[in-house]
Amino acid sequence: MGKLPRDADLIFLVKHNLLFKPVDWLPAMYGNFIKAQKKYGPSCVRIGLSGKGHSPNYRIEPLNEPPKATPEEFEKALLYDGSHPQVDKMIARNTAFSGRSHKQPSTLQGSLDQENWSSAVNTEIEIKDLLQQVRRAPTI
Repeated sequence: MGKLPRDADLIFLVKHNLLFKPVDWLPAMYGNFIKAQKKYGPSCVRIGLSGKGHSPNYRIEPLNEPPKATPEEFEKALLYDGSHPQVDKMIARNTAFSGRSHKQPSTLQGSLDQENWSSAVNTEIEIKDLLQQVRRAPTI
């Protein structure tokens, strides 16, 4: 398979046996997901499309549209280490995790253009279902 389809998601990767060691990759990604949910509330995962799906980069984004920040709230959150849901979502959408290390390297920041990311997302329920599925799968 060449480039991943525009609507590829984690379910697609597992279904087509593209994800390298899903029994290891999915729990590592889920750990980052849980940390992000504590900060942003209900979230979703979006995968990068530039590779073949073996260890895709991913973003964890808030699921719901946050309330608008006033200019004062926005400035305080952005410039003075404050917090506001709208600023947190903007930061999350501009932060990616390496699919190999599950860390946030600064080298990924240039590839955050919308066309590099799937149009589909996965929610916590879908991720939990995939975790159960790969844990039950027979090893080869």
